[in-house]
Amino acid sequence: EDRLLTEVTNLVEWPTVLLGDFEKDFLELPSEVLVTSMAVHQRYFPVFQKNEDNKTGEKKLLPNFVTVRNGDERALDTVRRGNAKVLRARLS
Repeated sequence: EDRLLTEVTNLVEWPTVLLGDFEKDFLELPSEVLVTSMAVHQRYFPVFQKNEDNKTGEKKLLPNFVTVRNGDERALDTVRRGNAKVLRARLS
């Protein structure tokens, strides 16, 4: 994830971070498919929850992503919906 962070921060002049989400039904896909679609194809950061019950230290993938856009905080909801729409299309 360090490489992705470096890449994303070098792509924008005025970074603004936003949290997006996608349909929980997509979590039925293999996590590798979701993570690849988010991190490699869209340059989104997948969001995980640490699983305290699991002794192996595995993390649970959540139906969220973090992305960075260029610009200020104007129209963040529009950008958030657009990013979710692109991810939905890629996963469908």
